[in-house]
Amino acid sequence: MTTFAASERQDEGLLSERVAGHLRRLIDQGVLASGERLPGERQLAESLKVSRVSVRAALQSLKAEGYLEARQGGGTKVLSSARTLESPLAGLVRRSPANLRDLVELRILLEGWAASRAAQRRDVEALHAMEMAVRSMEGDLKRKRSVADDLAFHKALAKGAGSAVYDHVHAVVGDVMAEMVKHLRQNVYESPEEAKRLAHQHREILEAVQDGNAALARNLLEKHLGQVIDTRGASK
Repeated sequence: MTTFAASERQDEGLLSERVAGHLRRLIDQGVLASGERLPGERQLAESLKVSRVSVRAALQSLKAEGYLEARQGGGTKVLSSARTLESPLAGLVRRSPANLRDLVELRILLEGWAASRAAQRRDVEALHAMEMAVRSMEGDLKRKRSVADDLAFHKALAKGAGSAVYDHVHAVVGDVMAEMVKHLRQNVYESPEEAKRLAHQHREILEAVQDGNAALARNLLEKHLGQVIDTRGASK
C-alpha cells in the first residue's frame, strides 16, 4: 500500500506547493506508478495532515504539469513522470528558442480570440476565478504563487470563452504552457517591480473582459503575451 506521509522538513513556499512537490517526488521515484489512481482529496488531506484546499490546489498544479489526469467518472490518475515522458511539443519548445517563439505566437492568436470571446460572454464564474487569480498576484510580492496564479488566470479565461474546442486545445498544450511560465518566473520576472507589472497587465485584461470590451481584451492579451517574445529574446 502506498504511503503518502509527507516528511517533516518544511520547504519554503505555500503549503500547496510543498504538497505538489511531495507528490511529484513520489511519481518521479516510481512510488506512485503510471496509471495508479490517487485517493480522494479528503483521504489525501488526512494522510498529509493538510487542508483539502491545499490538496486541491496541488492536484490542479500537477495536472497542469502533465503528471496527473482527471478520470472520467471522478478521481485522479497518475500519468507518468513528466520529466521522463514529456510530450513531443514540450520537447520541441525546450530544445529551440525558435520553437518557443512559434508557440508564443500561436498562443497570441488563439488566446487573443479567447479573450475576445470571454469579453462577449462575461461568464460570472470565469470572471470570479480571474479576479481571484489577479488579487493573489497583487498580494504576492515575494512571488511564491506566481506560476499557479498565472495558470489559474489563463485557465479561467479559457473557460470564459465558452468553447469546447478551445478548452481542448488549451488542455492539450497546458503542460507546455506550465513549463514556459515556470521558465519565465525563474529567468525573467525576477524583481518585485516586474511582478507588479505582470499583475497589472492581468488586471487590465480582466477589466476589459468585465467591461465587455472584446477588442480591448484581445489587444491587451496580445500585448501581454507579445512581451514574452521581446523579453525572452527568442528568435527565428
